[in-house]
Amino acid sequence: MPGNASGPWAVRAGMNVQTLGDLCLEGARIYKSRKALERCRGDRLLETVNFRTLAFRARQLAALFHSLGVERGGRIMILAENRPEWPIAIFGAALAGAASLPLSPHAAAGGLGGTGTGLSALCVTERTAELATAADSSLPRIYLDSPAAGKQPAWTSILVSIGGVHRRLPLSPRPEFPALSETGGEPGAGDPEAGNPEAGDPAIVWPDGGQSSHRELLSLIAGPPYPRLFPRDRLLPLCPLAEKGALVLAVLAAVRGGASLSCVEGTREGAPGAAELLRPTVLLGDSDTLETLLDRLIRAENFFFRNPLTRPLAASLTGRKIIKSLGGNVRCYGITGGKPLSETIWKNLRRIHLPAVAL
Repeated sequence: MPGNASGPWAVRAGMNVQTLGDLCLEGARIYKSRKALERCRGDRLLETVNFRTLAFRARQLAALFHSLGVERGGRIMILAENRPEWPIAIFGAALAGAASLPLSPHAAAGGLGGTGTGLSALCVTERTAELATAADSSLPRIYLDSPAAGKQPAWTSILVSIGGVHRRLPLSPRPEFPALSETGGEPGAGDPEAGNPEAGDPAIVWPDGGQSSHRELLSLIAGPPYPRLFPRDRLLPLCPLAEKGALVLAVLAAVRGGASLSCVEGTREGAPGAAELLRPTVLLGDSDTLETLLDRLIRAENFFFRNPLTRPLAASLTGRKIIKSLGGNVRCYGITGGKPLSETIWKNLRRIHLPAVAL
């Protein structure tokens, strides 16, 4: 933790946060119109969301959860692909006083098992809804890929299924829930009687049954080994966002530092294009995805000659020199779940001069 931190919630100078919801609201206050989220397909940018819009839509979802009967201490399963609505739902659940159970489609393919019990609601998409059939059919299912966008930053409506009946519910353009403190709406003063969580309440429930409180999660992103991110950084996960618990913390670290999170569709085996790595980028991946990426980077000549944006550069420099030039632009973090990265990965990281940390 930083030496000037006054508590586990002092995750950044000037931030007064005790819960994940506070972090979301403070991110909007500090970073305003900076890009917070982007949705990509390959190198194609499909959508961007700034910090103000992220917080506003999280409050809209919090109000929706509350209207559907989700109370403080409830659990909301978030089963979705890599898309901006995924982290928005995490923060919306936190603002509603509920804990999130993040689950990737890949992890849910074998069945929900015990994770489908004790839930208050489910957040799904059209693609993942069938994976949640084992859960109680009476639970509300909120389709995260269905919000209708109105005038920024508000969504106007969202598709919800209750008992197999689909309805499009309106979303408030002025969400009044959760109740904020009376000191100008500043976070950090949750009102439990109004449904707001406290720092010690569960924020994330993990698929193995464990759980982490708001205080624990915010303490983890306050210092090493989690990456310190900056407003010019772009966080690029190379595996599904909910694949590893550390990626949830990476989402929080991005909001803490004002970095943007790139939600790339189909990143199970993907790797970024050459042009993408010319931007300040923080790569996050497990051993398999890092090995795939490094294999592509080691074959630098083909990697750069294939991209028209970098072909002229590749023609004048050797692939190795290009890769070396990326060393100050790209940082690499391995999501290992406590297991060490293989010696091959470390060897290749040193070979192409990419600084790396195993989380």
